[in-house]
Amino acid sequence: LIKIYGKVIKVGISSVIVRLEARRHSPYNGTQKLVCETEITFVRVDGDGEAIPLSDKILKKFLDEDKD
Repeated sequence: LIKIYGKVIKVGISSVIVRLEARRHSPYNGTQKLVCETEITFVRVDGDGEAIPLSDKILKKFLDEDKD
């Protein structure tokens, strides 16, 4: 069984960086082992492929989560 976990690392003006981990879980003895990890940068782009700022709604969501 493979489970993937993710966490937002950074929110920028036009991008979000997410760290992902894939872990192998054994249903027999409950052990787990990290098998892969990576960071992915998602960039908001317009119709021409140019980076544009994230919406205020998205920025507010991540800023509110940081306060908790």
